[in-house]
Formats: sequence, structure tokens, C-alpha cells
Amino acid sequence: MNQPEPNELTKRYRMTRFLMVIVLAVQLFVLAAYYFKEKQTVLAFPMIVNSLFLALALTHLRHIKPRD
Repeated sequence: MNQPEPNELTKRYRMTRFLMVIVLAVQLFVLAAYYFKEKQTVLAFPMIVNSLFLALALTHLRHIKPRD
């Protein structure tokens, strides 16, 4: 099986991290809309938990960098 090139792994790593940051920003925006505008506190709790898990995944992803 062919090993992927280091440049390709670096590109995938950066794209994954970028997309996770975008998803986290969208989740926080939707959470603010649910909580402050719609007063939907029942929907806010799963969004908070999901945002915390995504933030935790981002911190772990920061420590896992592809080898050059």
C-alpha cells in the first residue's frame, strides 16, 4: 500500500483543523441564537456539550501533527 506524501498529510491536517474551527464558530453562533433570541434552553444543552467535545478534539488535534 502506498504511503501518502508528507505534503498531502500536512494539507489534510490543516484543512481538517480549519473546518473544525469553522464548525465550532457556527455552533457557537447557533447556540447564541437558540439561547438569547429563541429562549430555547432545552436545545442549548446538547449544543454546549457538542461544542465542548469539538473544542477538546481541536486541542488534541493540535498535538497530533503529521511528520515532515
